[in-house]
Amino acid sequence: MTLLEIYQSMGETGISFIEFAMSAEGWDVSPVIRDGAMVAVLKFQGPEFHFHSFGKYSFTRQDIKEEIFQPLFDKYGYARTKTPKSDTRQQRFNERAGFYRIAEDENEIHYQINKRD
Repeated sequence: MTLLEIYQSMGETGISFIEFAMSAEGWDVSPVIRDGAMVAVLKFQGPEFHFHSFGKYSFTRQDIKEEIFQPLFDKYGYARTKTPKSDTRQQRFNERAGFYRIAEDENEIHYQINKRD
């Protein structure tokens, strides 16, 4: 899928395509397809990733491990992400998934998870 096709499949986002494209600059962007519909978008830049899901599709821990963590573990031995300080739901998700806080700035909490043998 092209970046435009991914954007168009996302539905209402509240941002323009230009804003979306600028936020994706320097990142590898991949759609997650289930039953013929895009249910999430993954962005990768080195060991860092961002994940945004749409609708009501529920990802299992196995889905997340296989599609996000394992490729990063295989390549880097760890994965990193950031979460806005205001998003307590995402913070709880990260911590339940095994991430630990490695840094904090004015707006975001930085998380890391290491490969488990």
